Amino acid sequence: MNETAKEGLKPSVIEGRELLPPGSKHCRFCFQTKPLKHFKTTNQIKSGYTSACRKCYLSRQKQYYYDNREKRLAYQTKYNRSLDPKVVSAYGRAYYKNNKAAMLETERRNRLKSMREEINYLKIRVHDQKKEIWSLEKSCKEKDIILFRLSLQEALRER
Repeated sequence: MNETAKEGLKPSVIEGRELLPPGSKHCRFCFQTKPLKHFKTTNQIKSGYTSACRKCYLSRQKQYYYDNREKRLAYQTKYNRSLDPKVVSAYGRAYYKNNKAAMLETERRNRLKSMREEINYLKIRVHDQKKEIWSLEKSCKEKDIILFRLSLQEALRER
């Protein structure tokens, strides 16, 4: 037990490792401490989060794809050719027939979600346009006030 622990203070370093604030994790590629929302979840690691942040994870995935592009394209071509369109369409028809109600409900929910997103987007646009109008009105009022003051000053000078 070190001296800071005896005094009741929290040690900043334990066995050569820095303590991290709660709800954060250290990325092993960019070496930055980030909130957990910046890490992908996984069941394969004890902490439940990947060791690389989302940004580093994505850049590594892209790099792997570019390094192995021909190999990946060959695999995808082979996989796509192995699918018989007749079998796939028959499976799709059977699945739709057996799960019609659930599929229609999902489609309805997705449609409602996209409508809500569009409404929110339009509300934001309207709000932004109102802000712009208010700022223009304000600037016009300020110009009118300045012009009024100038005309008032000229009228007072003439007296």
